[in-house]
Amino acid sequence: MDTLHSFEPIATSQSCLLILGSMPSATSLSKNEYYGHQRNAFWPILADLFNHSIATYADKIDLLQTHKIALWDVLSECTRIGSADASIRDVKPNDLHSFLSLLPSLRMIICNGTLAMRLFLRFGPSFENVVQCPSTSAANTMAISSKAEAWTTMIKRGLEIS
Repeated sequence: MDTLHSFEPIATSQSCLLILGSMPSATSLSKNEYYGHQRNAFWPILADLFNHSIATYADKIDLLQTHKIALWDVLSECTRIGSADASIRDVKPNDLHSFLSLLPSLRMIICNGTLAMRLFLRFGPSFENVVQCPSTSAANTMAISSKAEAWTTMIKRGLEIS
């Protein structure tokens, strides 16, 4: 089993919302893009919420930066067969303590799914406003409308938008 490595964070010093995943999927790693699987609901939910075109990965990065959203993963490396969270082993966390110190405007952390939340609580620093949203992965069979509703509510709360 090969060791997998996560991506560098996407953030600016003005980021006020941080979205944390656990580890990119096999598809995302092969495309070198966060949430790169075509059936992952992450980008469509954000594009719809902000009425932002996401034709390219650069458009997706622009969406995040325009709306002061940072994106990273709790894990820097692990071993895993396939993409299932349940098969993640031999974990090494990212340095979330140092990273959060670079985000002076941070108001909320949203964990993308149960594993991201569990890992953040295990490895992350104490932070007052940490919430979990349903995984945007296609493996989560919750209706996309329900995922979108939960994510929209939390993102709006984190960014204090109406």
